[in-house]
Amino acid sequence: MIRRKRFVVAGAALLVVACALAWLGSGGWFAEPIPTLSAAEISEAQASGSKTRGDKPLLLVDVRSEREIAVSMIPGAISKAQYERAPERYANYRIVPYCTLGYRSGRYTRRLLDAGRDAVNFEGSIMAWVDAGLPLETPSGEPTRRVHTWSRVFSVPDAYVQVVN
Repeated sequence: MIRRKRFVVAGAALLVVACALAWLGSGGWFAEPIPTLSAAEISEAQASGSKTRGDKPLLLVDVRSEREIAVSMIPGAISKAQYERAPERYANYRIVPYCTLGYRSGRYTRRLLDAGRDAVNFEGSIMAWVDAGLPLETPSGEPTRRVHTWSRVFSVPDAYVQVVN
């Protein structure tokens, strides 16, 4: 019982640290807030083909590691490596980085904004996506219910399979 309580306390502490890092990654007290989009806004834009927050279509950019991306991606997303090979190709898009929770994508969004790109962070990232029950796919485009969560501290809805490696 004590071992389990220690795990729960350690997990809660890790969650607090992750949230603090996400906040700091978005600028904290020292920078203008990073604009965000929710899973509902992104899903609605994908379903309707409409554009949100302006007149540009959205381009989801997965900034997670290759290992995480190999498990699943949000449909229609490209990897950070794909984006960075030819960023000028996507000049007419609003770039929407995402990761697991939003820390890495918040930092990347800040870099894009500082470079003059039109970018907005995906609030809650892939964990918000699966919490909303939205679909995932493999890098080859096959539907999947597997999602890499980066740590066992985080959990996914029952309809999904958690992967941590």
